[in-house]
Amino acid sequence: MSAMVAAAAARKFNRPCRMILSRADDCLTTGHRHNLEVDYEATADESGRVVRIKINANVNAGISMDLSIAWAFW
Repeated sequence: MSAMVAAAAARKFNRPCRMILSRADDCLTTGHRHNLEVDYEATADESGRVVRIKINANVNAGISMDLSIAWAFW
């Protein structure tokens, strides 16, 4: 839907157009969150107890990081 609005504006004004949505509007129009890719390494001791976890999270939040940090790095 957003792409169609930007295309209509580009056609009307005969020039490239970019549409930037707030995070709230983006979630409302797309119906999902942005991609989140997480890599992790866990180390356990001899009894199976986790003693170390290393996490690397990459969030594709588009142009706005509004709430992405809050839910990705709780």
